[in-house]
Amino acid sequence: MNQLLFEQGPQGAAAALLKDNHLVEYLPLGSEEGIPTESVYLGQVGRVMKPLGACFVALPGRQEGFLPCKQTKLQPGDRVLVQVKRPGVGSKTPHMTRDIALSGRTLVYLPLGQGDKVSARVEEKNDRQRLKTFAAAIPRQEGGFIMRHMSLHAEEPAILQEAQSLVAQWETLKEKAARLSPPVLLREAPHPLYRLLRDLQEQVDEVVTNDMDSLAFLGLPLRYAASPMALYNVQEKLRKVLRRKVFLPSGASLMIDPCEAMTVIDVNSEKCTIGSHCGKTQVNLEAAEGIARLLRLRGVGGIVLIDFIDMDTKEEREQVLAALSAHLKWDRVKTTVQGFTALGFVEMTRKRAEETLPAQKGICPYCQGSGIKPLKEEDMHA
Repeated sequence: MNQLLFEQGPQGAAAALLKDNHLVEYLPLGSEEGIPTESVYLGQVGRVMKPLGACFVALPGRQEGFLPCKQTKLQPGDRVLVQVKRPGVGSKTPHMTRDIALSGRTLVYLPLGQGDKVSARVEEKNDRQRLKTFAAAIPRQEGGFIMRHMSLHAEEPAILQEAQSLVAQWETLKEKAARLSPPVLLREAPHPLYRLLRDLQEQVDEVVTNDMDSLAFLGLPLRYAASPMALYNVQEKLRKVLRRKVFLPSGASLMIDPCEAMTVIDVNSEKCTIGSHCGKTQVNLEAAEGIARLLRLRGVGGIVLIDFIDMDTKEEREQVLAALSAHLKWDRVKTTVQGFTALGFVEMTRKRAEETLPAQKGICPYCQGSGIKPLKEEDMHA
């Protein structure tokens, strides 16, 4: 059973996804400060930074956005239609794009794009051709569609209805842009919970929340709880999975070390109880499932190196790779498993997410992550 928990509290909102009572995603939805992702603005070009191939765009409320513009010759004062690609963090301004994308659950409409495409998650050649043919037949005056993975098993009338809705949204955007003066907000970002549900690979069976009224638009079964996070012990689950050492059900463990350029994960069978020499392949298969869940839960991004327990045969290694890839397919963030390196590590990448949980952010100020306490000068001469 897939349950989505949504809790509105004094510090903002938070959402958690449980699969059969296992925590697989946790999102502090109130953390996106300033201008949220997917907002669309009619802005006005301000400073043009020719050496950087970029400019700053004036937005409402005396805010600015950073816009790469190497291929176009924008001048100060020009009107420009932009969308927030990444929100601003700290002193950094939001990163904008002119490639407007209106996203639905089954497809994305690119009104200024060329041609139709199919998500890389759809791997079968026949499926890709079928979806591309269907996309080409969708009525629109301009632009193209990206068929998302969720379109693979969706009913065609439902896909068409969503496409028509996205095209209508674009027509409304153009009409507003034509009659309004910059800077002005043309389209608010979707509700963060809607964005989460739209992008999830899982179908949610129910939503447990302390804010029933504001979630009626979701069209899902709602159940009230005064504190959903406490009811399902989410904070304790988080505490366990955000440690450096995370134990698996068998007693084996994962040592997770985030570095500057990558994240390194070591599979350890030290306390394993599932066999005589712990069934190396069984432990690795269990670890593959746990790693896929933890990468998603922690929001790990970039290069990931995994040191599985040494396996004796090529067949065992391929079995573990297949299991890892299968579990990663549930991740709404793009992941790519490259395979085993010459040194026996599994190399993979995960697209950087907007949010990472605290396990990815904190480095000990005393040892700088080395695990070794520096000696004071007086101790060195003792």
